[in-house]
Amino acid sequence: MSGKLVISLDFEKYWGMRDHQSIDDYRENLDNVDEVVVRLLEFFQKYEIHATWAVVGFLFHRSQDELQEHLPKDANFYTNASLNPYSYIDQTELDPQYHFANELIEKIASIPHQEIASHTYSHYYCLAEGQTLDNFKEDLKLFNQVARLYGHEVQTIIFPRNQVNSDYIPLLEEYGIKAYRGNEEHYMYMPNKKPMSVILKRALRLLDRYINISGHNTYKIEENSRVVNVRSNRFFAPYSSKLSRLEPLRLKRIKDSMTYAAKKKEIFHLWWHPHNFGRNTDDNFENLNAILKHFTYLSNKYGMMSNNIGELASINKNNTATQYIAHTSNQHKTQN
Repeated sequence: MSGKLVISLDFEKYWGMRDHQSIDDYRENLDNVDEVVVRLLEFFQKYEIHATWAVVGFLFHRSQDELQEHLPKDANFYTNASLNPYSYIDQTELDPQYHFANELIEKIASIPHQEIASHTYSHYYCLAEGQTLDNFKEDLKLFNQVARLYGHEVQTIIFPRNQVNSDYIPLLEEYGIKAYRGNEEHYMYMPNKKPMSVILKRALRLLDRYINISGHNTYKIEENSRVVNVRSNRFFAPYSSKLSRLEPLRLKRIKDSMTYAAKKKEIFHLWWHPHNFGRNTDDNFENLNAILKHFTYLSNKYGMMSNNIGELASINKNNTATQYIAHTSNQHKTQN
């Protein structure tokens, strides 16, 4: 097995920011999302990048009327009412530019090696108080219904806010999910509800962008997993003009981990949101260009490959089947 570069994107438009910022406060990022997606696809084609695009299910719709035809029976389940997107839908006239992306999703799907994945139907928070397994099941069901309406069979899920609920993982296979993006196996990247811990973790994560605190966190896929955990390694944070002098350190941090993965024949998984590139767009793409050029170097020197999450799940499934056949064959030879 060669080293792998995995890139995944959480494609959500305003649905991912709705409970944090108003459209006016985040307008520049949102206004440029469509342009960013098109440029990303051009970059991925140029560098032969296989990427996973995790889409909020609401984005498949073409209008508010269509969205309102696909609502859950129980639409009021979060203890914190501000998390509920369904009350927002009922009370707001949804601007298509910020809430829908059907044509853009189809454009992504038309490009070779770009995987359409689930970011849940409603940008669902799996660790939020009030929601239940039944609520999550209905969200999965709605996503599948709407995705299939537009011809998409999805086998990968990325949990919003990286809220991986271990109790929900066994359920995924029932809905056709073969892989998900888990978190880095380090304390600072694990979900925690204590306010003081959140503040401390944010500070540590910021430092970890520039200095190797948590390690490279590269890994090999766990064999025989029915639902494969393709863990993240690094959030590709957007360019910061305030911290621009530290950008070389941030890029070096990413490149060093990529090199480590290439040499060790392991996986390095980079992720971000398209809207992260909506501000300081040219600077963000300059940084991405540097990362992808480094991938080309590692590909030529160490044979590093680009795979999306679904492809890695298929590789794992095929390896598992091969191992099973070999094991069965050896047992048969021993018996004879």
